[in-house]
Amino acid sequence: MKRNLTAVRLGLNAALGLVMASLTACHEPSQGSASQAQPPATPAPNAASQTAALQPVAMQAAAIKQLLLPAHGCNIETADGAGYNTTLTRSRGATIELRGWVIDTMQHDVPVKAVLRLENQDQQAAWMVPLQPRLVRTDVAQANGGLAAYTPSGFEISVATSVLPAGHYHLYIEYAAAGRSYACDNGRMLDLTH
Repeated sequence: MKRNLTAVRLGLNAALGLVMASLTACHEPSQGSASQAQPPATPAPNAASQTAALQPVAMQAAAIKQLLLPAHGCNIETADGAGYNTTLTRSRGATIELRGWVIDTMQHDVPVKAVLRLENQDQQAAWMVPLQPRLVRTDVAQANGGLAAYTPSGFEISVATSVLPAGHYHLYIEYAAAGRSYACDNGRMLDLTH
């Protein structure tokens, strides 16, 4: 639980004006819920997945320590094809492909501004990459009360790791809603080697 308590005090880059996050384990989906082994997500009309590799942006120290409230409306389903509860090991400079979904269960919609947060093991440094959840995920909508607003909740993102130092990283999703910051975490880890 120490990781959960520590992550709750984390926050986002004030320079970007984002107050985001929520930190409760988005556990491995049970049968009948939005699964991690879903068919490829379908883009919403006029929406493309993020295909170009994005460079993480370093967060300011004050933003790292900002309070984040727990949320559980997300899942980083795969990292380079690896499923739930797997630590991904890659060489520094590799590009990683992440796939998943995020919803705001308090506001009953998909967060407009969400980021993937990459936090180093000692929780003294963190980087973020913007997420644009727009891919159609009818399974997510159906598993969460059948709300149509949850349908465009999927994302696919490529993250370039060349700006990150070698080390152990915790990956989770942050977003802002109704003036509060949330972190949503399903235990995804990344080890970058030299």
